[in-house]
Amino acid sequence: MDHQEIGIKRVTTEDYERVMAILPPDEIYHGGDYLPDYFHMLLEMPNIEMYAAVAGDKFVGFSFMSIVDDGKTVVPRGGRVSKEYSGKGLVGIMTKWLEEGGPDFRFYDIWKSNLEDECKKQRESNQFVNARFIEKDEFGQILESRDLSRYLFPEGRAVVDDVPYKPMRSNAPLIFTERTKVVVTDINNPKEAILSISNFFKAPVGMILNLNIYGCLSENIKSHVILHVEKLLPCLRSDYILFRCISKPDTNWANLDNVMTELGFKTTHFYGTDETNSNFKMSNIHMSKELFNRYMDLSDNARVLCEYLWIDGTGEGIRSKCRTLEFEPKVPSDCPMWNYDGSSTYQAEGSNSDMYLLPVALFKDPFRCGLNKLVLCEVLKYNKKPAESNKRHTCAETMVKAKDAHPWFGIEQEYTLTDVDGHPYGWPKSGFPAPQGPYYCGVGANKVYGRDIVEAHYRACLYAGVNIAGANAEVMPAQWEFQVGPSEGIDMGDHLWVARYLLHRVAEDFGVVVTLDPKPVEGNWNGAGAHCNYSTLAMREPGGIKEIEAAVERLEKEHARHIKAYDPKEGKDNERRLTGKHETSSIYEFSAGVANRGASIRIPRQVAEDKCGYLEDRRPSSNCDPYAVTEIIVETTLLSK
Repeated sequence: MDHQEIGIKRVTTEDYERVMAILPPDEIYHGGDYLPDYFHMLLEMPNIEMYAAVAGDKFVGFSFMSIVDDGKTVVPRGGRVSKEYSGKGLVGIMTKWLEEGGPDFRFYDIWKSNLEDECKKQRESNQFVNARFIEKDEFGQILESRDLSRYLFPEGRAVVDDVPYKPMRSNAPLIFTERTKVVVTDINNPKEAILSISNFFKAPVGMILNLNIYGCLSENIKSHVILHVEKLLPCLRSDYILFRCISKPDTNWANLDNVMTELGFKTTHFYGTDETNSNFKMSNIHMSKELFNRYMDLSDNARVLCEYLWIDGTGEGIRSKCRTLEFEPKVPSDCPMWNYDGSSTYQAEGSNSDMYLLPVALFKDPFRCGLNKLVLCEVLKYNKKPAESNKRHTCAETMVKAKDAHPWFGIEQEYTLTDVDGHPYGWPKSGFPAPQGPYYCGVGANKVYGRDIVEAHYRACLYAGVNIAGANAEVMPAQWEFQVGPSEGIDMGDHLWVARYLLHRVAEDFGVVVTLDPKPVEGNWNGAGAHCNYSTLAMREPGGIKEIEAAVERLEKEHARHIKAYDPKEGKDNERRLTGKHETSSIYEFSAGVANRGASIRIPRQVAEDKCGYLEDRRPSSNCDPYAVTEIIVETTLLSK
């Protein structure tokens, strides 16, 4: 096994030159905004812009909010100032930081473990003080308080995402973005007051939590850290967290160090003044397929290998393990029930960890071939009742009730390919690919990334017996889609889950990761969904448009309930995707229209012309549970009173 150690250090002039070799100055220099020639844009996101500056032999990076008020001028985007204030305003502040060296930073990192339990334990202790999140109006009052503002901001300026500005009330809303939170304690006692501002974002190596701290770093900081971390945890989609703190120069960090140690974090030197390597390592395994195939060619002595598949406690992860049978199973019931350790799959406590696997669907194994099988299973608890993550059980019951309506489904599964570090597959390591436009159903090495994986997955599905209907490149580069269906009733969920398993396994062979994150890249890039096409026998028959319209009316009445069912986090994942932009509807409003890809429900134009057919529900997220989606659609349109 080869290990690739990822070195994280303060960027040097040499690093900057390497970046410039990949992205020439005319591509990354934000010209026409009266920035000095030594400032260059490295990154642009919806809420953050990152610039680099070289002054002599010193390299300094800045990141700041897209809207900044420096006390003189409101600049519409960070770094853009009117000519009158060129070299003053924001640029003057940045230049001064080059001279001063900026504030002090502190970095901690942790692998996902029992962080949630530790936060809960600390919160329940007597040491937890009354820290709380505040609204922007209250923050404005704090800035207006002479004693508090002098204590919290002794230099007469605050620091918001690395940009100092004067603490005027007009500035208060500027720190509030979708991901920014402010916590305060003891505002009636300035000498004990702490104000902390946080935001978080996904990075190639994990999740990064920024925490800007003002005031005395007393034991009160523990309450702040716990509140901010608790805000991060529901959004956590990675095993690694980097915690970045920023405060005034020469800060005594002892209390913060103690808190982070209690929570299980370790001190690191990410982007610190020392050029150090983090202890974060990624396995980069390159195995010989020729050697592997030598073993795969060995005789199995007429035995059958059955790979049991099931859904884990996250509601979106797939687990599997293999067992040998002395015969070829023809139907799922031929396969024996099995068990596994539910405490290792987020489904049980260690003291009562056995979970049961009940075979429910059988497919051919495209990896081992021959008589070998894939066995899709439902998960049962110790008492043989369905596990909480087992949505199939109730879905199957619902489909039996609606069987006379012959509900058909076709789901368009979108997904994104990434490197093992989480970086979108085929994207430049510095900067971004060209804007969206040429990638959808694109052809050519400069337009599509990972076609071999898509083709291999297609063939694997056909071999296995999955009802796959098609595949195509999607709007964002490295994003693809495959379609499963039409499938009736419970078959839709069974076939899509097995298709997902095959996709992950095929990508694994290519050393590539598949993510079903509904919004894998922030900014002006499309998210990923699982559009669900739905019809009943009555809809498909002549004049069925009336049944379709009636179904749309019922779906509108249950919009909120459907949103909760359409992603594993009851709408939190979809909230990042369903913004009303990038071919999505708003998560807060129901809409329907003919050929409208910005609506909750789209009625295809051909259906409107034929006056029969199907509807498309565009709300389900890419990581949805198809059992939950199809069940609630049938409940709402066929079984509700």
